[in-house]
Amino acid sequence: MIARVVSSALNYALNRRVVFRSGNRLSILLYYLTAAFILGLNYLLLKLMELANIPLWIAEIIAQVVLYPLSFVLQRKIVFHERHR
Repeated sequence: MIARVVSSALNYALNRRVVFRSGNRLSILLYYLTAAFILGLNYLLLKLMELANIPLWIAEIIAQVVLYPLSFVLQRKIVFHERHR
């Protein structure tokens, strides 16, 4: 649990400062909402593939191939989007 908290905080900080070079006070809340959404989708995809009798190791690869780009796009478009005044 502690490792996940530290990892997500570091991931947020690196994404904010290095990858997207954007973010405000709202961005951290949006980041964690996005992370929870992706986690839920990951669980759902794995369960669906389990029902389809896809081996777990293959299901994990498929889920990550789908969710990694989705996470990036959501972070770019929603979490770290430059808001013009």
